[in-house]
Amino acid sequence: MKQLQKIVFALAGVILFSSCEKILYYEPEGPGIILEDEAIKNEDDLQQLLNSVYDVQANFLGGQNQNLSELLADNLILPNNQDDYQQVWRRGTNFFNGTIEGVYADAYRSIYRSNVVIKDMQRLSLSDASAKRFEGESRFIRAMNHFAIVRQFAIPYDSRGVNNQLGIGLKTAPTFEAVLRSPVEAVYAQILIDLKWAEANLPEDNGVYANAWAAKAMLAKDYLEQGNWQMAYDYADEVINSGRYSLGDLDRFSPGSHPEAIFELV
Repeated sequence: MKQLQKIVFALAGVILFSSCEKILYYEPEGPGIILEDEAIKNEDDLQQLLNSVYDVQANFLGGQNQNLSELLADNLILPNNQDDYQQVWRRGTNFFNGTIEGVYADAYRSIYRSNVVIKDMQRLSLSDASAKRFEGESRFIRAMNHFAIVRQFAIPYDSRGVNNQLGIGLKTAPTFEAVLRSPVEAVYAQILIDLKWAEANLPEDNGVYANAWAAKAMLAKDYLEQGNWQMAYDYADEVINSGRYSLGDLDRFSPGSHPEAIFELV
C-alpha cells in the first residue's frame, strides 16, 4: 500500500511539474499580441514609447503627488470626505491606501518606461542627435521621478550629514524585480548623473519635450534640496538670465502654454 502511495505521489508530481513548466514557458500568440522584440522596430515606434512616458508622467504630477505634500503642511484642517487623505494628514497611512499606491506606482511606471527607451534604442540605427535626444529625455524624466519620490517618501537630505538614511529603490534598468532601498546620498548622486547627462546632450529647443534648460532648472532644484546654495544659485541664475522665459500675468489657469513655464506636461 505504501509503495502504491509513493507511485501515485510521484506521478502527481510529474504531472504538476509538467503543467507548471508549460505555463512558465508559454509563448503568447494571437491577434493583438506584440512581443517586446517586435514592438520597437524604428524611430517612430521609439517616439511613441517615449510619448507614453510623458503620458504617465502627467498622471504622476497631475495633482495627487502635490496633494499628498500639501496634506503634510501646516494650517490645513482634516479632510472630511477622503479616507486616504485623512491617513496622510494624521501621519498614519497603511498598506491599503490606494491613493499613495497609485502615486508611487505611476512614478515607477514612468521610470520603467524611461529605462525601456534607453535599452531598446540600442537596437536601432539612430543618428547621433536622435540617440542623445531619446536618452536625454528619458534620463531627465527618470531623474525627475526619483527626485519627487525621494522627497516624498524618505527622510530629507541633510547638507551637514552623511545621508546614509534609507531613501528609495533606484531603478536604472527596466526590471520588475524588487530592489533594496538605496541611501539618500546614492539617490541624489544618481539624480545628478542623469540631469547632468541630459543638460549636456539635450537640445536647447525641443518642442513640447524636455530640453537642456529644463535639465538646468531641475539641477537648480536638486542642488537647493541638498543645501548646495552656490550651485543652486548658479543654475537658477543661468535659466533666469537666458532670456527664454519671463514672468507673465496671474491668469495661470488659461489654456495653452505660459511664458514662465520652463518645462510643462502637455
